Amino acid sequence: MDELLKTLPEILNFDDVRERPHAFISEDGDLLISGEYGDGVMDYYGEYRGDGPYIHPELVEWAVKNDGYWEWVHPGAISFVR
Repeated sequence: MDELLKTLPEILNFDDVRERPHAFISEDGDLLISGEYGDGVMDYYGEYRGDGPYIHPELVEWAVKNDGYWEWVHPGAISFVR
């Protein structure tokens, strides 16, 4: 998972700056992305993007290219699953 972490795309945040999402490897070895930094990469409650849970399309595309998908761990984090 460490190698995958390095390949995450840079995403345009709310400040119009491209940056990689705040990601890390959990103790269980899972690749997680935090939604707690206000960068707009995810929105579980739809407060900022509306219409319910949202994961940035570039992250969804990245997951598909890496033979996986994102699963909500809780409203503040997603986990990459194969």
